[in-house]
Amino acid sequence: MKESIITSRSNSYVKKVFSLLNKKGREEKGLFWAEGTKAVESALNSNKFEICDIIVSDEAGDEAVKLSKTADRKGFNIKIFNGDCFRKISALRHPEGIGVVAKINIKTELPDNTEKPLVILWQLNNPGNQGTIIRSAAAFGCGAVIIVEPCVDEYHPMCIRATSGAFFTIDILKITEEELEPWLEKNKDKIIILTPDGKEEIKSKNLTLNKIIIIGNESHGITEELKKTFKTAAISMNPEVESLNTSCAASIAMYELWGKK
Repeated sequence: MKESIITSRSNSYVKKVFSLLNKKGREEKGLFWAEGTKAVESALNSNKFEICDIIVSDEAGDEAVKLSKTADRKGFNIKIFNGDCFRKISALRHPEGIGVVAKINIKTELPDNTEKPLVILWQLNNPGNQGTIIRSAAAFGCGAVIIVEPCVDEYHPMCIRATSGAFFTIDILKITEEELEPWLEKNKDKIIILTPDGKEEIKSKNLTLNKIIIIGNESHGITEELKKTFKTAAISMNPEVESLNTSCAASIAMYELWGKK
């Protein structure tokens, strides 16, 4: 590591990375910030994003320091911040002391091949939920996660954090309702909508061949029009409990459909 330690919160590069905590800053600079050892380790082993810098704190623990040395050996650019500067750019109460700045890579081309399972997130607005579902999708072998706008930004630091590194291992596509409609119609027989009033139980043998699941918005779910168009499925549960958290329900559904295989 040949870089000198950056010690001023008013340093232009510190300000640049700090701006990536907000959507406006990410859009203006075409960059995003992913924090933590799992994110950095996954980023170093992925070819889905172009890495600009690895940032490490001079107060980082052994695991983070080891990762930064690995990144250095691989030829990645290393920036060293003092603890105060790193805390400025961190979205966490207890930072791990390492993160990665990478170029945003927005994918919009829908897959022709639907042999691998796919998850469609319909206008989610919670970054933690979105990130957790992306993590589960990667765990259950999905080929991609399709995000339908308007929705929470997939590059939100807490969304990336919730993926626990899976953000760098799975394709994430962003698209509008209008752009998605013809593709949905084309793949109609493969689609299931997960909804509390679904007509079938998610464990039903009738659904074992379905490869695409739609998860609705946390508050509003899925429109009645969509529910009339595609198969719907529900998770059986205690009737005294109104609903499950979106990310919990999505993970259970993916396991029932694809995990046991």
